[in-house]
Order: sequence, then structure tokens, then C-alpha cells
Amino acid sequence: MSGENKNFFVRTAAITAAALLVVFCVKIWIVDVLKADGKNSGDTRSAVIPGDREESEARWDKTKTKIDYKNAGKYSGKYVETEGTIAASYNNGRICYLNFDRDYKKYVALVIFADSYKKFPEKPEKYYLNKNIRVEGRIKEYKGRLEIVLGSPEQIKILK
Repeated sequence: MSGENKNFFVRTAAITAAALLVVFCVKIWIVDVLKADGKNSGDTRSAVIPGDREESEARWDKTKTKIDYKNAGKYSGKYVETEGTIAASYNNGRICYLNFDRDYKKYVALVIFADSYKKFPEKPEKYYLNKNIRVEGRIKEYKGRLEIVLGSPEQIKILK
């Protein structure tokens, strides 16, 4: 084999190995993360860390626990069902907050992101205000506050 042919094969092998390494990294760092994250109800604030299997599995666990919204802090990360009256609400155009208490920092808040607005009644901050509701979803902590992100109106029901 001539030196020129040997050089060609060495370069081809190196390029092929580099391409395979790039494909492997893209699969692990991007494709697997997106698959594990699933549908995140429009919440772009959290991401699954590659290899964080427990968090990914917890996100898919829909075992529902009935709780009092006042005790939501004990159930962070859990899929829950709770009831109460929406006492306060706020919509800044990007996020709509529905709160069981005027002290929104103390109790769990219900959050609807703008990309989900079209699924809900018009002006959800007014529609649900002062209504007794039942809601289900996963309790998350964001910047020290508890929340349930609502991605569909099936998660929230007005009670009579």
C-alpha cells in the first residue's frame, strides 16, 4: 500500500470516528433529554439532567394523592388533587397565576403559560376568580414557591 493510500484511509477513519462521536453526543445530550422531558406543559423553566432517571420517572408517575392545598409543601414533586376557591389571580400576558389565597407566597399557585391560553376559557384570571375548583397536577417548586403548571383545562374543574 502506498503512503498516499495509507494517509487517505487514516484520514477517513479519523473523520468517521469524529462523526460517530458527534452523533453519539447529540443523542445523549439532546435527543434523550427531550424524550425524557416529554410534554412539559409549556414550562420552559426546568430541564431534565441527562441521567437523572428518578426525576424523569417521577414526572411520568400519575399516582394521584388528594391533599389540602395548605399542606402542598409536603408533596413537592408529587402528582396531587386538591380543592379550594381561587381568591386571587394575575395575568402578565406571559403567565397567568391562580391563587387559593391572597398570600400567594404561602400556598401553592396554579400557573398557565401563554402558549396554553388558547386551551382555556378566555381571560382565565377572571373566569376562575372566586370559583370553587378541583385541580390536579404535579407540585413543583420554582424560586422558593410552590406551583402546579396547568397545560390543559382537564386539570381544573369548577365545582358546584
